[in-house]
Amino acid sequence: MVKLGRVGPSNRARVAHELVRMADLSPADAEAMVLRAPCEVVTWADPHRAEALRDEIVLAGAEATIEERTVELPPAILVPARDVTLEDAGKNAVAVMKVLRDRLGVGLADAKQLVQSAPVRLAQAMEDPQATALRDALIAAGARATAERSG
Repeated sequence: MVKLGRVGPSNRARVAHELVRMADLSPADAEAMVLRAPCEVVTWADPHRAEALRDEIVLAGAEATIEERTVELPPAILVPARDVTLEDAGKNAVAVMKVLRDRLGVGLADAKQLVQSAPVRLAQAMEDPQATALRDALIAAGARATAERSG
């Protein structure tokens, strides 16, 4: 990032001219920028272009620097992951199959096979809210199910 520093009154026109020429600003934008200095002029990925602009601004009689722009990202929010296991379908296998179809998007044959294969892991490293909701829906349908922390 090229930062324009102090610009003396006698140098404003020359500095604005360089901003028009090298930074592709309109004359009005360049003049406004010179008047509100210190300010950020432009950010380029090419360090050579930024250095050339800084050098021309300095030759025109103003202060200019190149500064690294850093962006601080907030810390990641870690949502605990859980593995959901169908331990036993219970007496109402059809209701459990319906939950599996609705919550996991599996077909009828796959839902039936999962119910018949219990105990079976249904989901691995699922985000906690979804895992808990799936477990609770299975229990409400009459199944025995767990949602244990992944790891």
